[in-house]
Amino acid sequence: MRHLRLYRAILLVVREGSIRKAAESLTISPSALNRSIQAFEAEIGVKIFERVSNGVRLSSPGELLIRPISEHLAQIDDFLGLVSDMQGGQAGALRLSVSGDLWPGLATKVADRFRGDHPGVGLDICIDNGLDALRARSVDLALVTVPLSDDDVEVVLSGRLPVRGQVPARLPLGDPEFRLSDLMDYRVIVPPIGTGLRLSFDLMVRRTRVVPGSVLSVPGPPNQLMTDPVPDLLLSLSRPESGAPLGLRPVDLSALGLPAVQVTLVSRANGYLPRAAERFSTALGAVLDGLLAPDKVAG
Repeated sequence: MRHLRLYRAILLVVREGSIRKAAESLTISPSALNRSIQAFEAEIGVKIFERVSNGVRLSSPGELLIRPISEHLAQIDDFLGLVSDMQGGQAGALRLSVSGDLWPGLATKVADRFRGDHPGVGLDICIDNGLDALRARSVDLALVTVPLSDDDVEVVLSGRLPVRGQVPARLPLGDPEFRLSDLMDYRVIVPPIGTGLRLSFDLMVRRTRVVPGSVLSVPGPPNQLMTDPVPDLLLSLSRPESGAPLGLRPVDLSALGLPAVQVTLVSRANGYLPRAAERFSTALGAVLDGLLAPDKVAG
């Protein structure tokens, strides 16, 4: 196992707390990974892992070693980014983590625009409601909706999006404006706790003390809306697409007073920002501008 691959494997073992789990992610046998780590330990003359009942943990020397390993890998990643930029930014890959309330919705729109403008750049997306993947250097950028108070990251682009609502088109709704009292008759479909959209909804519930008929938390828009035992209100940050297969129609949520959600694209502080990341930021800005245009609500 070459040293860069071994370094990444060691960081994965640290995150998983288990050689077996790390080996599964790397699609190699645990014994092969264990032998590689033991050979590395023998070469440097220290044990970097201690075996415990449920896996492994870093030894004291191992805790000292992880920082230079992480910094070395970061320098290599920055070098590869520079090489990609020397080729005009038309090759290479951009790694991105996305908050669950932006996927597929806004993130899909931005990804489609970015890939259309830069077909030679790969785009690797993972779902992460916080900054864990960015801190671990697993991604170049993070697109999040949670409030930020972290000196380790820098804001690349930020904007605020209103919360939008949709109901099944087959439901009778004489008034296109959704009222607070309507919530008691509806099941509200929202992202899980840890996302900005869910925070906006929870703040509204605490402020108004109006309890919905029920709440369904899902990591992304559901594949199917059910109307039993109560009709559904789907909350999202994206404008509903015309002719949506679910047969949804938008409703005016202004009476609910839902706070707008901050959408923020962040990078590591003082880190190298590849040209592809700058171009992704441009694509995001264009999509955000489109989403901020006034909605047309069906009557």
